[in-house]
Amino acid sequence: NTAFVTMMGFTMDGMTRNLSWQFIQAGLYLERLQFLSVLLQQTLYMPEQNSLDWLLDLADSGVTYRSRYDALPEYLPVLDLLVLDPSNPQSVMFQLQALSQCLQAIPDNLGAQLTKPLHAQIQALHAMNIDADFVHQSNRLNNWLSEMQTICTDLSAALSAQFFTHTPE
Repeated sequence: NTAFVTMMGFTMDGMTRNLSWQFIQAGLYLERLQFLSVLLQQTLYMPEQNSLDWLLDLADSGVTYRSRYDALPEYLPVLDLLVLDPSNPQSVMFQLQALSQCLQAIPDNLGAQLTKPLHAQIQALHAMNIDADFVHQSNRLNNWLSEMQTICTDLSAALSAQFFTHTPE
């Protein structure tokens, strides 16, 4: 694990920001989106009285939450921070926007085609009612997170097929 962290540090610090960099970043964003989607889905259906501190810690957002809210973690502010906040580098929205930027850098307009489902997800997320959909056992948010997992899997497969599969056409 330490070797991987060291290698990522060298990569982040010294790698030229070319197409290879975009693929590395896209992979990281895809993994984080999938992880957050599964994690948040599980959280939605855990007993409501459970503390959400573990979720903030696992999402590496505990310090950010405490700096914004002088209260114990509650569903709405935690979900706001981990799903909607574009300034939180650990949030779903941040990952969606960053992934979209990476994909736009892919040549031959393929990136623009791949970003369409991401933009649709962003619009669907903005269309949600915060008071009604960002609550414990929210079916609408659960369905959105499930769709996000499917989109990530499909995007990963499309990128792999286009750029990393060496078979004749």
